[in-house]
Amino acid sequence: MKTKHELIVFLFIISIFSCSKENAVTNMVSSANISDSHGGGGGGTFNCNQFAYPDTIFYPKQSSSDYIVMPLNVLDGRYGSFPDVMKIDRNSGAINITKSETGLKYVVWFIPNGTKDTCKKFVTISGINYQDSIFSMSTSSSSIPIYNANTQNPIACNGTCQFGQDLVSQGVAINTSTGVIDLKKSIAKGALGQNPKNGAFKDFLVKYRISDKSSNALNKIQFRLYYYKTKAQIPDSIMTILNAKKSQVLLEDDEDPEDDNLTIPTVLITNTTARQHDAGELKCRPPYIIVTQK
Repeated sequence: MKTKHELIVFLFIISIFSCSKENAVTNMVSSANISDSHGGGGGGTFNCNQFAYPDTIFYPKQSSSDYIVMPLNVLDGRYGSFPDVMKIDRNSGAINITKSETGLKYVVWFIPNGTKDTCKKFVTISGINYQDSIFSMSTSSSSIPIYNANTQNPIACNGTCQFGQDLVSQGVAINTSTGVIDLKKSIAKGALGQNPKNGAFKDFLVKYRISDKSSNALNKIQFRLYYYKTKAQIPDSIMTILNAKKSQVLLEDDEDPEDDNLTIPTVLITNTTARQHDAGELKCRPPYIIVTQK
């Protein structure tokens, strides 16, 4: 039974995490109004057509130096992204593709100096993602990678992709050609140890190469694998974090960033319960993959 203090903390978490891609959370940007993409606020207006990047999708490169993408035009103002695991220069808008999380779709925003206008563009950094999900070993138990934030498009492999070959020895039953993870087999092979206890978890790093425009450049994604005997035994705090992380992942069919009604949520964790597994600000990475016996 929860103590009064624990109940207050839990309700506080819920109040913070009750966001979705359709509901704005006002602390996305300090002192900024991320609600209008075509003008209408203080000091003047701005033509958002000036805010653009060379493309809408960028592929990692195999290089000794960081791959940096600059906006097409030099503009004075502030830049940012959602989710905030993109490495973007707040003053110039330069995106460091090499140091950003790949396999994600982002909204990149720009606020021109002297206005409250907010321009928004979608930018995808190529790669794979695994969905934050709960899987039952009594039914479906395979986690299928999502390529370029599009659930409909297959991975551009042409028979030459490589996924997580070094994970096989760790007990992860990953198909090294497709990246699909058989979760039931992974538990059976000891990915979380023999006879894992409720709440057992471990982080795994999938190193992979895709024969797309990245030209088989080395890419990577980390995921966290959990085990519980039943879904009812998953703690409320983990369920809350799981749902909040899911709300930060944009997919190809999400709203047009040019739409004035597009709202961008953000989530901050400030409580000790959530910090047990995620220190500080909640991130959409690593994805949580929770496996239950039934």
